[in-house]
Parts: sequence; structure tokens; C-alpha cells
Amino acid sequence: MSRLSEADLEIIAGLNIRLVCDLRTGREQSEFVSRWPDAPAHVKLDLPDRNESDAGPHKIFELIAKHPGEAGGLLAMDMLYRRKPKAFARSLQILFKTILSGEGLPLLVHCHAGKDRTGFVVAMLLAAAGVSRADIIEDYVTTAHYFSAEKEAHALAAWAKRSFGHDINTESA
Repeated sequence: MSRLSEADLEIIAGLNIRLVCDLRTGREQSEFVSRWPDAPAHVKLDLPDRNESDAGPHKIFELIAKHPGEAGGLLAMDMLYRRKPKAFARSLQILFKTILSGEGLPLLVHCHAGKDRTGFVVAMLLAAAGVSRADIIEDYVTTAHYFSAEKEAHALAAWAKRSFGHDINTESA
């Protein structure tokens, strides 16, 4: 949301979004300020304060720093995804309550990169709506077509260094 072009802003304005669910941490929100179109008022639901003390970015980068390369990246992703249900439990309660109140649709869910946190929350929304597991997985995998892993790895490595003092290689990221 911080890198939107003017054309992107026009498209988003036409969607009449009523609820924006921001899954970024407070630090990410400060560092990468969202751009938003001049559009009708919407509700912004910040859900960054999850209980991620054992799976937050600092723990992920510590693990990657200890185990550089692809193996460290895989260990970090495994740890991250195993902890998501517990870490997001309260945030999901708030999100579902907001949607069920009638104020939450159309909805935009985003985080910094738009794949892991957003993918998890959207998968939970789809599951609650009765979408099949196979279709949820297909939807998640489809995002890879719109995601530059190489570009994101360089950005993630730079952010890890700047924010947490960890040197990680792009293969790990």
C-alpha cells in the first residue's frame, strides 16, 4: 500500500472499500506509510498487536542468521506458519465481528509484502465462507504469480539489517 501508483489509487477508489484491515506491525506502518485514494470514508482496522513474542520478525531473523541459506529460510517459514493460528486468534475475532456488524464489506486486507500474513487471514476468511480447502490453496498459490520473490528477498534482507541488526543473505530471505 505504500508503493501504489496514481493508477493504482484510481482503481482502488473505484472499489468502494469500506474496511481496510492492516496487518502490519506498528514499526512497518511508520516506516512504510500507506497511500490511500481520495475516496468515500472507510473504516481502518489496525491489527498489528498480535501476540507474536515467539514468532515476530526479530525471532525469524535470529533463526535465519543462525542457519543461513535455504535451510534457515525453511525453518523460519515453518516456525512462522505453525504459530499463525494462535498469533492471529484475537485479530481474527475482531475482524469477523467487524464484518458481521455489516460495516466490513467490501474489504481490503494487507500487510507489508502481501503474502504470508495476508494469505493466512484471507485463507481463514475463505474457510469461514465455506470455500473448499483445495480452492483456498489454489488461491494462495496463485499469489506467487504476482509476487517477485527475488525483489522481496532483497528488500527483506535490507529491512532485517536496518530494523533488527541481522545480516541475512537473500537466499535465506
